[in-house]
Amino acid sequence: MTYVGYYIPSQTSVKWLSKVAKTDRFRGDRLRQIREEKQLTQRELARACGLGENLIYRYENKLSDPTIGTLVEIAEYLDTTSDYLLGLTLNPDKTRMSVDLDTVEEEIISVYRREGWSGVARVSVEHLSK
Repeated sequence: MTYVGYYIPSQTSVKWLSKVAKTDRFRGDRLRQIREEKQLTQRELARACGLGENLIYRYENKLSDPTIGTLVEIAEYLDTTSDYLLGLTLNPDKTRMSVDLDTVEEEIISVYRREGWSGVARVSVEHLSK
């Protein structure tokens, strides 16, 4: 099953992302890989995102971490996701995010969409009684 969509962050997730963006999670190697795939220089990417000319170098070489706003700007320009640049997913494709689910997980999601939590409870009981 594949899920396609966009995530609108809540106040809590923005605080969490602030902490994540300031940790060792930012993957400068992924930034470099995508930038090079798009045949952009560090200077070109920095200018396109309204950044100082040496910031992309600093991000790629783990000398600095981008702010959330900068992370989003870079991800959008490179047509990828901030999750990919943070190392939270292996999928760099922003338009289609695939999640590997087994058949039970697919069923639970499908039932939830049709029936809500009561349907999930019913399916859970059915699976537990097997």
